[in-house]
Amino acid sequence: PQPYPEIRLVAVLPQLRRRGVATQLLQACVERTRAEGYDAVGLHSTEYMADAIRIYERAGFVRAHEHDFQTPAGVLVMGFRLSLHRVLDASRVTARR
Repeated sequence: PQPYPEIRLVAVLPQLRRRGVATQLLQACVERTRAEGYDAVGLHSTEYMADAIRIYERAGFVRAHEHDFQTPAGVLVMGFRLSLHRVLDASRVTARR
């Protein structure tokens, strides 16, 4: 097990996408993690979630290959990690329009 929490199963209704809602949810998760005293937060995604991965990367998440795994169907689930020593800059993570 890793020494930091993970963000799991965040979704935005289709009619609310591309309005920055996902970025706001991500920021809220990161801030809660920071407030609870952790120095990192992780998450997993797949190549099918390219828009979400762009949001994560703009927020400063980096690939954590050591947390990758494959589903029984052979889908690669990629690990990502954000060091909370870095400042989450909301201007860098705004949703693409």
